[in-house]
Amino acid sequence: MRDILKVYGPLLALLVAVGVVLWNLMAPPPPHDLVIAAGPEGESYAGFAERYREILADTGLTLAVTNTSGSTENQQLLQSEKASVAFIQGGTFAHDGEGDSAPTDLQALASVAFEPLWVFVRNNRPQDRQYQPPDRLSQLAGLRIAVGEDDTATRSLAVSLLAASGVGAGKARLMSIGGTEAAEALIANRVDAVFVVSSTVTQTMQAMIDAPNVRLMSFVQADAYHYRFPFLSSVTLPRGGIDLARDIPSRPVRLLAPVAQLVARSDINPALADAILDAARRVHRGGTVFDQPETFPSREFLELPINAEADRYFRSGPSLARRFLPFWAASIVERALILVLPLIGLAIPVIKFAPAIYNWQVSRRILKWYRHLKAIEVEARDPMTPERRHVLMTRLSAIERQIEDVNVPSGYAQSLYDLRGHVELVRRYLEGRAAAPPAIPEPVANIAAAS
Repeated sequence: MRDILKVYGPLLALLVAVGVVLWNLMAPPPPHDLVIAAGPEGESYAGFAERYREILADTGLTLAVTNTSGSTENQQLLQSEKASVAFIQGGTFAHDGEGDSAPTDLQALASVAFEPLWVFVRNNRPQDRQYQPPDRLSQLAGLRIAVGEDDTATRSLAVSLLAASGVGAGKARLMSIGGTEAAEALIANRVDAVFVVSSTVTQTMQAMIDAPNVRLMSFVQADAYHYRFPFLSSVTLPRGGIDLARDIPSRPVRLLAPVAQLVARSDINPALADAILDAARRVHRGGTVFDQPETFPSREFLELPINAEADRYFRSGPSLARRFLPFWAASIVERALILVLPLIGLAIPVIKFAPAIYNWQVSRRILKWYRHLKAIEVEARDPMTPERRHVLMTRLSAIERQIEDVNVPSGYAQSLYDLRGHVELVRRYLEGRAAAPPAIPEPVANIAAAS
């Protein structure tokens, strides 16, 4: 047992040390709850978040939905660690097309939907069926325009597009209102145009669509805007895409569309990233009037670097464990594999070489005495005197006594008995050596001297 512990003990300690290091390097187990920064209550982001919450609840995760004013506040909540994940409108980090520096502590998980920019304008001649609403932003010069509340991505986008269209500061009256307030102001003729960014038709938007004195603007310059602002895509709302029965809209409408992005902190737990992407796939894979089924969620259209776990998810899909096990069971299995597989890789050579080390450790107790026997044998070849024979015999007897104390496993007993037999051979050799070399006959001596 002492021999076994001497050999396998350090190897076991090495495996334990490696296991401790791997355990500390592993991502911590996923938390049971997380917070998503959505958007204004009743709008598309809030609706997406509620559907995510229901799906994640089935896996044992609690998703708390925080309604906010929009993308700008969502980004702030992420960076202040008050939210785990958030919806952020495409272009939030660069509305001027120049590509501002993106925050390094945030990463993209996926784009989940096109978010068209809807520009509703007043129709002061509702009875005139031949009336065509503006189709260029430059036509809004001098008008009252609701561009969204301060510090929102909608306002930032609207101001950037208007400035690029020649409707900059002083060329129009830009009003910092949005949502229901902006819709009511447009219908009541308190503003002339309203900018809205949404992936779905909300109740507020439906009210403007149904109003007889409101029209939806179609961007005839959509391709040019995409060239100037690469984060914008050109999408088409088909005729009847809102209401087939009432033929709304009565003509195809081209819209500019950033994308809704799922953004997380760069240190998000990999298991949570997978769970969120699973929920996003269930919510968004069906497609909309603006995109085909399975278009979203996607790794395209992203402004931020994609999270490593999200990148793996899009390349190979959910892990094998997540395909067949519940969320928490899969998390445990994956963490165990991260720990066990490297240990198995290290244990294989340990198991392979440990017996050889053990064999050497035991055999060296026997083999070291052969050096002493060889030394006595070499010294016995010199001219022998009684005194020298006595010294060598004494040394040999001391070796013999020490060999009696050598303890080896039964499997090595033969080697030990062989050693004792070799001690006896050396003893006989010493006993057979003459006290002095025999006298050489004189003629032979003369021949030897002559040679």
